[in-house]
Amino acid sequence: MIDARTSSVRSGVVPSVKRVAIGLGVVALLVFWGLCFFFEFSKTSGDVPEAAAMRFPAGSVVVDTEKHCRAERCWSTFSVAPPPGMTATELTAQIEGANTGPILGSFSDPRFVYAKATLNGLTVHVVGSYW
Repeated sequence: MIDARTSSVRSGVVPSVKRVAIGLGVVALLVFWGLCFFFEFSKTSGDVPEAAAMRFPAGSVVVDTEKHCRAERCWSTFSVAPPPGMTATELTAQIEGANTGPILGSFSDPRFVYAKATLNGLTVHVVGSYW
């Protein structure tokens, strides 16, 4: 005789949980793409990244920030003092090493930030732009 036992979990529960998870993933992806398109089409030539978008190492101090524009292109310049225990040369190397490509934006502003760091005495001169 065959002993058939029933499970306490309904057979349709697991697939419905998977469907919900996949659906939420698709919705999140569509929202992210929508934000990307929104920022791409709403950007202006005067947009420049803020210091928070540059993701400087913890403890770094932004001494000065300026906005520069030429030929409908704008960029930010930052004078950054290294954190305690780090030299300006090490900070420059860390910014340049970490930024071998563009800095990925946040979920609320997914634009890429391009950065270039140069040593400027005891501080580091960083140029950041969206394009």
